[in-house]
Amino acid sequence: MSAAAPALNAAPSASTSSTVPGGARMAMLLAPALLVVVVFFVTPFAILLAFSLGAKTSAQWTPTLAQFLRLFGDPLYQRIILTTIGIALQVTVLTLVVGYAMALALVRSRSLHRRFLLNLVVLPLMLSGVIRTFGWIVLLAQNGAVNSVLGQLGAIDAPVKFLGTNLGVVVGLTHILLPFMVLAIHSNLSYIPPSLVQPV
Repeated sequence: MSAAAPALNAAPSASTSSTVPGGARMAMLLAPALLVVVVFFVTPFAILLAFSLGAKTSAQWTPTLAQFLRLFGDPLYQRIILTTIGIALQVTVLTLVVGYAMALALVRSRSLHRRFLLNLVVLPLMLSGVIRTFGWIVLLAQNGAVNSVLGQLGAIDAPVKFLGTNLGVVVGLTHILLPFMVLAIHSNLSYIPPSLVQPV
C-alpha cells in the first residue's frame, strides 16, 4: 500500500505536466490548414500581385501601374469588365428574388412537405456543374425544348438564339447558384417567430 500511494500521487502531476494549453492545441490543429492556405493561395496571389504592380527591366524589379492603366484603358478590357459586372448583377437580382420566394414558401409549408422540398432544392448540388451546363445547352439549343415550347405557344416565329448570349449565361448561372441563395435565406427566415409575421 505504501509503495502504491506515491505512484498514485505522482500520476496527476505527470498528466498535468503533459497537458497542452488550449491555445497551443488549437494552433497545432490549425497549422496544417494554414500552411496549405499560405502555400497554395496566399503565395501565388502575392506573386501575381507583385507581377501586376511592377516590371522587370535589366534584372531589376521596378514598381509601375502600367498593367492596370492598360487594363482599364483598353476598350476591349472595359467591355469585358462591364459585361461581367452586368451579368453578375442580373444573376444576383434573379437569385435573390426567386430564392426569397422559394425560401418563404419553404418556411410557411408543413414540416413533411418542407423536408421534401428542401431535398429538391439540394438535389441539383449533388450533380456536377458540367452536367447541369450540358443540360442547359440541350434545353436552350435552337431546336431544344425551350424554343419548341415557345414556338408551340405562338410566342416566337423563329427559334431564339440563347447559346452564346448573355441571356443564356444568366439562365445557367442562376440555376447553378439558386440553391445556395435558397438555403441561405431559408436558414435566416426559419429563426423568425411566426407571431412576428404579418398575415397577408
